[in-house]
Amino acid sequence: MRILTTAIFLCFWFLPNAQESLKRWEFRHPQMGTLFRIVLYEEDSLKAQAAAVAAFARIDSLNAMLSDYRADSELSRLSARAG
Repeated sequence: MRILTTAIFLCFWFLPNAQESLKRWEFRHPQMGTLFRIVLYEEDSLKAQAAAVAAFARIDSLNAMLSDYRADSELSRLSARAG
């Protein structure tokens, strides 16, 4: 029990120091008729931007597959074939 208590104490001891070096980054991307917003906490702006770009690329990919507003989406093509 003492080891667990010590481990938890050490985690909370180092946690504030790690958070102080993080910066807040906010990214926005219009898609699917709305505005997606991602808030990240990261030291490096390039890493934050890369993560946001990857997330927005996934959103774009899902929209390309599942949109019922785009005639070229997989869902629209499937629906058209079904009659």
